[in-house]
Amino acid sequence: MLRHPFEEFNHFFNLTLEEKSEFIGLFEYLEKEISIADLEKCFISGIEEEFGITFAEGVPTLNEMRIAEELSKNKYGSDFWNRNRIVL
Repeated sequence: MLRHPFEEFNHFFNLTLEEKSEFIGLFEYLEKEISIADLEKCFISGIEEEFGITFAEGVPTLNEMRIAEELSKNKYGSDFWNRNRIVL
């Protein structure tokens, strides 16, 4: 979505020709390319500003790691979930 032509991922969006004219990539919109690191910083600061919160770097707790591992194994890592999930 940053610099890929519309045609490369239109099958994900199933847009009509009329909707295609409303599609624009981020780099097109900005009229320049930015690094992923700068994009991450902008994304984080935008969320912080919008919601009046501050993110702090840290490491996941043991419980968070256990939940992540469980989700990876039993949900996101399962063929059933990946083939049958509802795509919004």
